[in-house]
Amino acid sequence: MVVKADPSLRISEDTGLWLDVHQGACRECKVVSAADAQGAAFVLLADHARWKQVIKKELDPIKGMMQGKLKLTKGHMPTIVKYVNASKELVESTSRVPTQFRDD
Repeated sequence: MVVKADPSLRISEDTGLWLDVHQGACRECKVVSAADAQGAAFVLLADHARWKQVIKKELDPIKGMMQGKLKLTKGHMPTIVKYVNASKELVESTSRVPTQFRDD
């Protein structure tokens, strides 16, 4: 995933979050440059507000892609749709991590 730059939130450049997900397990999660994020099989792009909605479970990521709120810039949409339950579990797991958003 890539978060768009937003100087008002002290996000000076597009920033990626690399998730190494394999057979239902997230083996690694790290912050990377937007350029490095392009090495992933799937890249989703959105602004901070949209990712916040996803993490707070206010926006389903699959619906967000279908509505154009999250942009799939790399990867195969039918593959993502095939694993819709996995994306829901990933959001569920992420929502349990204590998070302080930059605009709170």
